[in-house]
Amino acid sequence: MEGAARIRILYLTSSDNSPIEAAEGVLPFQHTIEIPGLLPEDEVRLRHSVDALSFLMKGSREAEAQAAVSLQAMVVSAGKAELIRGAEETEFPVGERSAQPSMVGLTLTAKDTLWDIAKRYHTTIEQIRKTNRLESDTAAAGMKLLVLKQLPEQL
Repeated sequence: MEGAARIRILYLTSSDNSPIEAAEGVLPFQHTIEIPGLLPEDEVRLRHSVDALSFLMKGSREAEAQAAVSLQAMVVSAGKAELIRGAEETEFPVGERSAQPSMVGLTLTAKDTLWDIAKRYHTTIEQIRKTNRLESDTAAAGMKLLVLKQLPEQL
């Protein structure tokens, strides 16, 4: 990875006529990231940040600049995996589910997902999103939801 940091500094001088001066420059950098097993079809996403900058005046018109740059690389590889190893069909206990409340208010915990809530209350993620005007399937701890139960004939 190659890049450059554009640097602008203000510094104090000993001159009464011009007590503050400005300078700018470019600080180039280069770093090699080795990723074992990387394939040509893999997608690499890089994130960078400047963690620290330091300057040292070396003279009246010369400064030394140093930067600590962090680089993070994430590799996304396509692959195949067996996700479903079996399925079982069971009779839906309509009588038992009819006794449950038809509407529930929830305050989510960090472990909650919309999928788990939909399963527990016999509804769908889409219905939870529609009822609560959610733009995504993301659930956050502390979020308050209204869940409407749906029986099989409503699904």
